[in-house]
Formats: sequence, structure tokens, C-alpha cells
Amino acid sequence: MAQPPIRPDVLTRFQTQNDIPMAKTPLSVRMPEDIDEIVRAKPNRTQWLRDAILEKLDREGELPAQETSPIDSSVTKKTIKPIRSAPKK
Repeated sequence: MAQPPIRPDVLTRFQTQNDIPMAKTPLSVRMPEDIDEIVRAKPNRTQWLRDAILEKLDREGELPAQETSPIDSSVTKKTIKPIRSAPKK
């Protein structure tokens, strides 16, 4: 039986990102098929999803305070900036 192909991100998958410790287990969520197709087509979908989640938490005022969080504003602006801005309302 043939071995499944090796993922191209095998060496970088689930690694610490920019000196920010990552959770031990990844989050997982199912999406409607049409949205899933759009997200999976993103060139760097993992970072895009992180950016989207952080952007939403920031808008809701739920990001931890800078002095207690490994994600402070200087790190966020440099390493976790959104790939694309949210549309203006």
C-alpha cells in the first residue's frame, strides 16, 4: 500500500510563532461548504485564521491586557497584523 504524501508544512506545523507560545492543541471548527472553500484557498490560511480571530477579539475588547499577555501591541502590529482590513461599516 502506498504511503500518503507528506504535507509540505511538516517542518513548520504547530511550531512557536514569533516567540509567542502556542496552545498544545489546535482549535477546530466546521464551516459552511462555500465559506470553507474560500478559506482553504487562502495562501497562508493558518495565519489568516489567527489574524481573523485576533481582530474579532480586539474589536470585542477581549484580548488580554498587555502586561499579562504574550501578545502585546508591538508584537501584534509587527507579527500578527491582519492580512487585509475589515470592510468599513
